[in-house]
Amino acid sequence: MQLRTQELAQANAELQQANARLEEFSRTDGLMQIANRVCFDDRLAQACASAVRHERPLGVLMIDVDHFKRYNDTYGHLAGDNCLASVAKAMGAVLLRPADEIFRYGGEEFTIIMPQTSKEQALGVAERVREAVA
Repeated sequence: MQLRTQELAQANAELQQANARLEEFSRTDGLMQIANRVCFDDRLAQACASAVRHERPLGVLMIDVDHFKRYNDTYGHLAGDNCLASVAKAMGAVLLRPADEIFRYGGEEFTIIMPQTSKEQALGVAERVREAVA
């Protein structure tokens, strides 16, 4: 009986680990290896609630890659995917705080959530992102 209980406990632990991996997979953009829109929606709600509760600013950037459709049509989807992955990497490289997080919002759209970030600070991050992508 004790052996069966241990086997069931082990199977349950493995199932919980698999479910955690599946949950993480469902919240990650496979191409960019960054958080996806589902994760963004959840994190934005949490960040807004925290900002209101602590009376702190919250910076959110919405980023759209200009002329991406034309690029994708000209060079093909593989080149377009590589381009977007490079853009995501460049944006991530300029985020200086661990709390700042980048998300793939949709096709060629990205967002960045920056807790405790004023408008002026968010504009500074936006400029660094623009320069890095350029």
